[in-house]
Amino acid sequence: MCTRKAIPRRVTFETPSKSVAGMQEQQQFQQQQTFPFKLYNMLEYACDSEFGSCISWTADGSAFIIHDKDVMMDNIAPMFFNQTKFRSFTRQLNIWGFVRTDTIDGWRHNHFLRGRPHLLNEIERTQVKSTAKAEALA
Repeated sequence: MCTRKAIPRRVTFETPSKSVAGMQEQQQFQQQQTFPFKLYNMLEYACDSEFGSCISWTADGSAFIIHDKDVMMDNIAPMFFNQTKFRSFTRQLNIWGFVRTDTIDGWRHNHFLRGRPHLLNEIERTQVKSTAKAEALA
C-alpha cells in the first residue's frame, strides 16, 4: 500500500467581513499589493541593505536611480515582483505613469516621493491599449 504525502497548499487570506470596516481593510490590502507600493518597499529595502548600490533614491527623494539593472533583477526584484525581465519592469513603470529623468536610468512620478507613502494611493495605472480594444469588442 502506497502512502501519499500531503502537498502544501497555497496560503490564502481570509476575506474580511462584509462590514464597512472590513471592506475598507480589504481595499487597503489590495492597494498595497499594487506596483507603486511594491516598488516603494523595494527601494526602502534596498537602501537599508547591501543592495543600495544597485538601486537608490535620489538625494532629494523625488526620484530613484537604477545603477545596476542585472543585480536588481537577479537579487531584489524577485522578492517583490513576479517579473524577472528588466523590459517588463520598465513597461510597468511606464504603465503606472513614471517618466525618465535627465539622469540615465532615473525614474520619477509626482506622487512617488521618499518618506511620503500615503501619496502612493494617488498613482493610477493607465489603460493598456490592447486591453481597451478587447473590452470594447466584448
